[in-house]
Amino acid sequence: SKESGNNNEAKSFLKNQTLLRKKWLQQLKINETEALRIYDLVEWCDACSLLLCQNLVQPEKRKLEVSTGPDKKSYSLAQTGDKKITINPWPFENDKFEVNFEWRLIKKLQFSTSTEFRKEFLKAKVKETTWEVVKDISRKKKNKV
Repeated sequence: SKESGNNNEAKSFLKNQTLLRKKWLQQLKINETEALRIYDLVEWCDACSLLLCQNLVQPEKRKLEVSTGPDKKSYSLAQTGDKKITINPWPFENDKFEVNFEWRLIKKLQFSTSTEFRKEFLKAKVKETTWEVVKDISRKKKNKV
């Protein structure tokens, strides 16, 4: 590849990665297209979880773009009530479910060592947040009228 240039170590590493990717696809019995679709799903889930964990959900049912999903559709997230959110278009089989996560607030922004970070991390109080993810049935009603 162009990035590896004349670096033999980089060329060897990239060649090994290509061989490993082929081996893993064979072991999983999937092709590269399916692997990319699965990766897109993981990337979408990661984007959605970051919005929730960083408390970026907007009040008053204002939409927030999650990202493009593995189906190439654009998804948005909106708060529908107290600790309730919906995602449109609805990508899930169930009409509702809960997501829970623990978090800690560390007020210090920089650490000179990992030991210093660990000390602050362990000192921070563990908190828990729960969101109920619900299918927005009001959208269906509006469309049927």
